[in-house]
Amino acid sequence: MIKNIGLTEFDAIISEKKGAYIVDFWAPWCGPCKMLAPVFEKLSDEIGDVTFCKVNTDENTELAMKLRVNAIPTLVFICNGEIVARTAGFMEEAELRNFINENKI
Repeated sequence: MIKNIGLTEFDAIISEKKGAYIVDFWAPWCGPCKMLAPVFEKLSDEIGDVTFCKVNTDENTELAMKLRVNAIPTLVFICNGEIVARTAGFMEEAELRNFINENKI
Protein backbone atom coordinates (compact mmCIF):
# COMPACT_ATOMS: atom_id res chain seq x y z
CA MET A 1 0.00 0.00 0.00
CA ILE A 2 1.24 3.45 -0.90
CA LYS A 3 0.79 6.44 1.41
CA ASN A 4 0.24 9.90 -0.06
CA ILE A 5 2.11 12.32 2.16
CA GLY A 6 2.89 16.02 2.50
CA LEU A 7 5.32 18.12 4.52
CA THR A 8 3.88 17.22 7.95
CA GLU A 9 3.98 13.48 7.30
CA PHE A 10 7.45 13.70 5.75
CA ASP A 11 8.78 15.58 8.78
CA ALA A 12 7.27 12.89 11.03
CA ILE A 13 9.11 10.17 9.07
CA ILE A 14 12.40 12.03 9.55
CA SER A 15 11.80 12.72 13.24
CA GLU A 16 10.68 9.16 14.10
CA LYS A 17 14.12 7.89 13.13
CA LYS A 18 12.92 4.34 12.55
CA GLY A 19 12.07 2.24 9.55
CA ALA A 20 12.79 2.31 5.84
CA TYR A 21 10.84 4.51 3.44
CA ILE A 22 10.96 5.19 -0.26
CA VAL A 23 9.34 8.44 -1.33
CA ASP A 24 8.32 9.10 -4.94
CA PHE A 25 8.15 12.80 -5.82
CA TRP A 26 5.86 13.03 -8.86
CA ALA A 27 3.37 15.20 -10.73
CA PRO A 28 0.17 14.23 -12.54
CA TRP A 29 1.33 15.77 -15.86
CA CYS A 30 4.71 13.94 -15.88
CA GLY A 31 5.03 11.14 -18.45
CA PRO A 32 7.90 9.27 -16.75
CA CYS A 33 5.99 9.54 -13.44
CA LYS A 34 3.01 7.82 -15.05
CA MET A 35 5.30 5.07 -16.34
CA LEU A 36 6.86 4.59 -12.90
CA ALA A 37 3.53 4.45 -11.02
CA PRO A 38 2.59 0.81 -11.81
CA VAL A 39 6.14 -0.38 -11.09
CA PHE A 40 6.14 1.48 -7.75
CA GLU A 41 2.69 0.05 -6.95
CA LYS A 42 3.76 -3.52 -7.77
CA LEU A 43 6.86 -3.35 -5.59
CA SER A 44 4.89 -1.76 -2.74
CA ASP A 45 2.75 -4.90 -2.72
CA GLU A 46 5.78 -7.21 -2.78
CA ILE A 47 8.26 -5.54 -0.42
CA GLY A 48 6.87 -5.52 3.10
CA ASP A 49 9.79 -4.10 5.06
CA VAL A 50 9.82 -0.72 3.29
CA THR A 51 7.04 1.88 3.45
CA PHE A 52 6.21 3.31 0.03
CA CYS A 53 5.11 6.96 -0.09
CA LYS A 54 4.23 9.45 -2.83
CA VAL A 55 4.46 13.24 -2.80
CA ASN A 56 2.60 15.21 -5.45
CA THR A 57 5.02 18.05 -6.16
CA ASP A 58 2.25 20.27 -7.56
CA GLU A 59 0.46 20.11 -4.20
CA ASN A 60 3.60 20.08 -2.02
CA THR A 61 5.95 22.62 -3.57
CA GLU A 62 7.41 23.59 -0.19
CA LEU A 63 8.53 20.02 0.50
CA ALA A 64 9.89 19.58 -3.03
CA MET A 65 11.88 22.81 -2.67
CA LYS A 66 13.10 21.80 0.81
CA LEU A 67 14.56 18.58 -0.64
CA ARG A 68 15.81 20.31 -3.80
CA VAL A 69 13.74 18.12 -6.11
CA ASN A 70 14.76 19.49 -9.51
CA ALA A 71 13.49 16.64 -11.70
CA ILE A 72 10.61 14.24 -11.47
CA PRO A 73 10.15 11.51 -10.75
CA THR A 74 12.68 11.70 -7.92
CA LEU A 75 12.95 8.81 -5.49
CA VAL A 76 14.30 9.44 -2.00
CA PHE A 77 15.23 6.53 0.28
CA ILE A 78 15.12 7.14 4.03
CA CYS A 79 16.43 4.80 6.73
CA ASN A 80 15.94 5.60 10.40
CA GLY A 81 15.27 9.26 9.71
CA GLU A 82 18.24 9.80 7.40
CA ILE A 83 18.10 10.31 3.64
CA VAL A 84 20.54 7.67 2.43
CA ALA A 85 19.98 7.77 -1.34
CA ARG A 86 18.13 9.56 -4.09
CA THR A 87 17.73 9.12 -7.80
CA ALA A 88 15.77 10.81 -10.57
CA GLY A 89 14.05 9.46 -13.65
CA PHE A 90 12.08 6.40 -14.65
CA MET A 91 13.31 2.97 -13.50
CA GLU A 92 12.39 -0.47 -14.76
CA GLU A 93 11.19 -2.93 -12.10
CA ALA A 94 14.53 -4.73 -11.68
CA GLU A 95 16.42 -1.44 -11.40
CA LEU A 96 14.00 -0.08 -8.78
CA ARG A 97 14.11 -3.34 -6.84
CA ASN A 98 17.93 -3.15 -6.79
CA PHE A 99 17.83 0.49 -5.67
CA ILE A 100 15.57 -0.46 -2.76
CA ASN A 101 17.56 -3.56 -1.76
CA GLU A 102 20.89 -1.71 -1.88
CA ASN A 103 19.66 1.02 0.45
CA LYS A 104 17.57 -0.75 3.08
CA ILE A 105 19.24 -1.82 6.28
